[in-house]
Amino acid sequence: MTGTSTHATVLVVEDDAENAFLLRTMLSQGAGYRVEVATDGVRGLAIARALIPDLVVSDYSMPGLDGMELVRSIKADPALGGVWCVLLTGHASPDLKVKALDAGVDDFLAKPVGMAELLAKVRAALRTKALHDALRVEKAELAKLQQKTQTSFEQLLDVLLALVDLHAPGALERAADAARVAARLGEALAVPPSQLSQLVLAARFHEVGALVDPHARTPGPARLHARRHGARLSAAVLERVAGLRGAASVLSAVEERWDGTGEPDRMRGDEIPLPSRVLRVACDFLELAAQGGTDDAVRTIVSHAGTAYDPFVVAHLDAVVRRRSVAPGAPLGQRVPVGELEEGMLLVQDLVTPAGLKLVAGGTRLTRAVIDAIRRRHESEPFLRGALVARG
Repeated sequence: MTGTSTHATVLVVEDDAENAFLLRTMLSQGAGYRVEVATDGVRGLAIARALIPDLVVSDYSMPGLDGMELVRSIKADPALGGVWCVLLTGHASPDLKVKALDAGVDDFLAKPVGMAELLAKVRAALRTKALHDALRVEKAELAKLQQKTQTSFEQLLDVLLALVDLHAPGALERAADAARVAARLGEALAVPPSQLSQLVLAARFHEVGALVDPHARTPGPARLHARRHGARLSAAVLERVAGLRGAASVLSAVEERWDGTGEPDRMRGDEIPLPSRVLRVACDFLELAAQGGTDDAVRTIVSHAGTAYDPFVVAHLDAVVRRRSVAPGAPLGQRVPVGELEEGMLLVQDLVTPAGLKLVAGGTRLTRAVIDAIRRRHESEPFLRGALVARG
């Protein structure tokens, strides 16, 4: 694009032959711009797409495609997004100007147009356009640089994971499994996207502490007891990297317990960040499943819901691990007040708080711990319509 240069190309769209001639003469002979003329909006749009001018000066009142619709079509075309548009009108009422600005018109000229005003408006429009063009180029270059930076960062993370795998064999596979389960749980619980990304990063790098202390991952049944030390080491390592500090904060609270007996700060219930609660369930499940299988792992986690684990996270675990949901044709169920929920009932529909937080997924079989947690939540956020459940 040529900005204010006399080599700038101006497209004049004017159905009145005399006005078109005057505009062409003033712009070409008076200022030295390259000028193309179209006698109607349809032809003007075709020329604009073929020529991609720097500026379009269009009459408003034209048969067929008027000036406002022409500008709207130009602005909607990605290839013409940088074209500046000036509208000529003899009756620029406030309502018309508002509609024209909404359509994408950049400036106005009142008819009849004097040469001095026309050239001043065109020069100003081309200067502004040149600034927008430069900004667009800089924005595109910045996006490329950010992409390169992100790619380099991801490659460094891959190297870090490979180093962890050397110190704790199998860490790459375990990291992928942890990230997958944690992501599914996080999505089921409607964890906000920014927190979900940090949760997944924390899951991928929860064993990075093995770089500092190879004993941070103790194989076999003792692993669950050794992870407290490993999680703290991992958090300390990730805290040193700006892009991983969010993940470090998730790991720093992963050994807190729902009942307030965990480490390091004895946080209780909702005081524990939700991503940390999710990651604890995901990692413990995978450790237990590796030792005794999926069924035993789920049973063990469920048996500690409300003590070690957030019961709402646990309530989603079985459905997430087995990818269960309420099947089409399942019983419609009935509305039951929270006080009448019983163990073994099947939740037919997601249980959502009045504030919009999904607590328990549809398809979950209710346990005592989950019911108790629902009732505690009910005290502060009443579920006025109860829960939709099926018995048996």
